[in-house]
Amino acid sequence: MLDLTERQRALLLPRLLSEIVSTSETDVILLDNIELLFDVSLKQIRATAPGLSRNKTLVVAWTGSVDGQHLAYATPDHPEYRRYPLKE
Repeated sequence: MLDLTERQRALLLPRLLSEIVSTSETDVILLDNIELLFDVSLKQIRATAPGLSRNKTLVVAWTGSVDGQHLAYATPDHPEYRRYPLKE
């Protein structure tokens, strides 16, 4: 993906992730080193995750924090900072 433009990477990533998940022979998929999904230029995590988990169970190695009501990735002063309600 390094040889692709930013736009090409953003368009290709969901398809690659979908291929990886859908071709797996197991019903449970472990996602580790998910930092790429938070890259600001790719804008992927909210759009990609729900589609990936429709037919498979995803177990994600979360490198952010959990405060009881929210998942947070990075710190508020970081460009990749994201905060999600747990109920989503």
